[in-house]
Amino acid sequence: MTAWTTLRCLILLACGALLASCPVPRQLCSGDLACGDDQVCVQKLCRTTCHTDTECDNDEACDDGACLPRRDAGPTDAGDGDTVGDATHTDTRRDVTLADNWHDTASRDVHADSGGDLGGGQDSGTAHDAAPGVDSAVVGTLAPGSSTRQLDVAGSQRSVLLVVPDAVIGGQLPLVIALHGNGDTAANFVSSIGLDSAAGARGVIIAAPQGIAQTFTIGGQTLSDIDWDAYRSEGGGNIDLPLLDAVYNDLVATNSVARDQVYIFGYSQGGYMAFREAMDDSASLAAAVVVSATNPLPGSSLVADAVRHIPVALTIGTNDYAINQARQTSTDLQNAGFEVRYEEIAGAGHVPFPGDAGVLLDWLLQHALN
Repeated sequence: MTAWTTLRCLILLACGALLASCPVPRQLCSGDLACGDDQVCVQKLCRTTCHTDTECDNDEACDDGACLPRRDAGPTDAGDGDTVGDATHTDTRRDVTLADNWHDTASRDVHADSGGDLGGGQDSGTAHDAAPGVDSAVVGTLAPGSSTRQLDVAGSQRSVLLVVPDAVIGGQLPLVIALHGNGDTAANFVSSIGLDSAAGARGVIIAAPQGIAQTFTIGGQTLSDIDWDAYRSEGGGNIDLPLLDAVYNDLVATNSVARDQVYIFGYSQGGYMAFREAMDDSASLAAAVVVSATNPLPGSSLVADAVRHIPVALTIGTNDYAINQARQTSTDLQNAGFEVRYEEIAGAGHVPFPGDAGVLLDWLLQHALN
């Protein structure tokens, strides 16, 4: 199959699986783009027409004449929102991963003062025996409590929810940059999965930027309502990579953050963005958590181009549509020499958030830059 044909076959369907073959062009059916003769447009995505389940892929079922992903027996992962604890977690729009060998990643500058030995993609720093260490010799400017910071980035004003624990008055603390799923809010995300309370109990600062719904064309395809652009380069119009750089620089400049313990944590579309940022900025980030997401650019040089083997935790439900891609991402990372914590949550789908945010935080805190 040619590279162009592969590109036209495109995309991980956020409510289905990445298709292994594509006898006719599988295109997003929006605007003037049309599906193939044996396809039908369902929620802006081309689906194979069918009469019975046998005409669909193994992880699909024939539903009203179209092959659609099989649903979990439990809460729906269609994105209408599911109750998690006392809050409702939403992931209302589709995640996307680009297929095959397409890549638009330009090399990015690393943070100059990140520290550590970055030579030749070396492995990450030392594991910590205890919970986050506090540098009591340095007291920064951040005060305990929740607030919203505004950053002017790439021509737009972006908001960042900041949750600072009381422990900050004693010195520098670890920082987790948390990225929500499509259609969610930063505040709802960190509260609904218990990330804010888990971080407070561990003396960890949470910075949760708010994504912006974007529509852009890449590889000849139009992607609509994507909160995090895990695909394009900054020169190609990516507004989220510079945002994450700005969040890092802004908070490190407060002297309240231990720069050897800055982490990225993302779920769903935010997970794809977290993976992209982890590879692009592996020199500055100590470790990454990617939940219900995978490598957004499989087959590209994204992993190979990382200047450091950043530790990555991958967590996904066994009923998630992206389970096969998650397994492949884990294999690819391990084959490349990365430390990987891979976990499958039995019976879990894409929504609600699978796993335990506190357990994942504890894993992050075992890592630091040299």
